[in-house]
Amino acid sequence: EFTVIPANTPPGTTPFLNQNGAEFFVSSRFVNDTETSLGVWALVNTRSLDDPTPSLELQLNPVTTQAYNFPSQPSEQKEGFRPLGALVNGALPTIDSGDFRVLSVVYASNRLWATLGSEITDENGDKRMAAAYFAFNPGFKNGFVNPKLVTQGVISETGANLLRPAIAVNAQNKGAIVFTLVGPNDFPSSAFVPVDQTGSGSIQISRAGNEPEDGFTGYPQIGGGNGTARWGDYSAAAVDGDGSIWMGTEYTPDLNRTSLAPWNTHITRPAP
Repeated sequence: EFTVIPANTPPGTTPFLNQNGAEFFVSSRFVNDTETSLGVWALVNTRSLDDPTPSLELQLNPVTTQAYNFPSQPSEQKEGFRPLGALVNGALPTIDSGDFRVLSVVYASNRLWATLGSEITDENGDKRMAAAYFAFNPGFKNGFVNPKLVTQGVISETGANLLRPAIAVNAQNKGAIVFTLVGPNDFPSSAFVPVDQTGSGSIQISRAGNEPEDGFTGYPQIGGGNGTARWGDYSAAAVDGDGSIWMGTEYTPDLNRTSLAPWNTHITRPAP
């Protein structure tokens, strides 16, 4: 298993109460660079946590899914104003594409949602990062977790990479997936898509970037490494008490920067 991520339950929904209470988790597999299943976990009898001697059982049931692929290369970005790069005479950095671990999990109204990054080949024949999502009906059969895949999809943009996707859905199973959009024609930007049980909508740029990533991690002269910049402050998404969605992800603005890092976090509140 390649990370095991617990589900959060947003306001307005209830936890899973059958099986004397259950908490769900989702993990990707990492035996091969291309995988076709996710692990759905259930920690059952969680009500016993109130007892002096809790009695819990952790169950795992793999589910066959669409293929997802480990990235084979870093992500390109658009050239632009790079004061640190000019200072150290450094080449335009690429950006770390991450991997295909599960990045966010939500349980809402009997649906278990998960996201991860996956490499795809776009319409130009180039390798790019995409945002994959999955929704399960977790369910149980004869006391053992028995998840069923309800929907899945891959969000991609020809000529661009979508990094670190995170999902939030409300009690109506309406929500959004947020990510950084970056490519040879795009500075790192904050973007998202609306999502529900029927699928996902079109990509919307919530805050376009103005400059390339120009932090010290992208320059071997001062940060070591191989010229690939860190982009590891993962995206996040959450549901407010009124059912609205709040999302945050990294982007590069034309705002005041520290001497060694130019990135910021953009907060988006779409109305699902």
